[in-house]
Amino acid sequence: MAALVEYSSSDEEELNDDKTTELCVNPERSFLQPDSPDSSPTKGRKRQSSVYPTNTKRPQLMDDKCSRFPSPFEIKNLFNSSADDVDCEWKDDPSLHSGRVRSFAHERGNWASYVSIPFEEAFEIQELITAVIAHLRPVAEFHPVDDLHISVSKTFVLQHHWILPFVENLKRNLSSCSRGSVQLGCVEFYCNEECTRTFLGLTAILGTNHLNSYVKAVDRALAEYRLPEYHEGPKFHLSIAWSLGDVRSKIDDSTMGSLQEIIRVWLDEECDISTFEVTHLRLKTGNRSFVLELPLPEKSIL
Repeated sequence: MAALVEYSSSDEEELNDDKTTELCVNPERSFLQPDSPDSSPTKGRKRQSSVYPTNTKRPQLMDDKCSRFPSPFEIKNLFNSSADDVDCEWKDDPSLHSGRVRSFAHERGNWASYVSIPFEEAFEIQELITAVIAHLRPVAEFHPVDDLHISVSKTFVLQHHWILPFVENLKRNLSSCSRGSVQLGCVEFYCNEECTRTFLGLTAILGTNHLNSYVKAVDRALAEYRLPEYHEGPKFHLSIAWSLGDVRSKIDDSTMGSLQEIIRVWLDEECDISTFEVTHLRLKTGNRSFVLELPLPEKSIL
């Protein structure tokens, strides 16, 4: 019976092994070119001709000088740390915002944030703010507060990818709180932790139990991100004016007494403004704001 498979001869195997060895030892030689007769260990054997005819021009590799598509600017500068990039970094200029100084340096991707109770009657209280600033002008230069609110957290930093999960965490914690009323009373001066600004505020004299419950709910959310919690034993207040530096030592008893009288008259005339209901909190992070609605009180079943 004829053999079903024809195996190659030992001479053919040696020839293939020689070619493989030559390609490995001398990689610079093109596999498209035939070996020279002198260099072949099987001298005298008939060689195959080149795959390209002798009268055909072989293709040329692309020259480095040929035109190429330029790389995008963003890719070329992705890891660039030259001096030009340093100049493009954020530089705080206090002169652009009435001399105020940041509590911490600006970093890309970090968003300055705080949680507060917004005061909705901002227009009605402007007359009082104007009178108070005019009264304090001989002592120090005060400015009106643009965003009237009662703080329930310190200023903290959120990374951008934390924002939405943090908002959901706040909503979940605040769902166990209830709405309540707050009444503003006497005037008092406060200073921030860095002593870079002094604030004139109206102290909350009623509704502090509700305010403390909001602080605890916010603190639980902050603790999960290892962020600073609010002050222990906070004095809740509505800041209405501010001045640069710590000017509390300049406020004597006479000035304080006359301020209290101005506030008392206003409270008597605007009692419906000085007491307000807290229906929601607000998270302000960078240039974004999130409203955190408080649940409505449960209706009693008769």
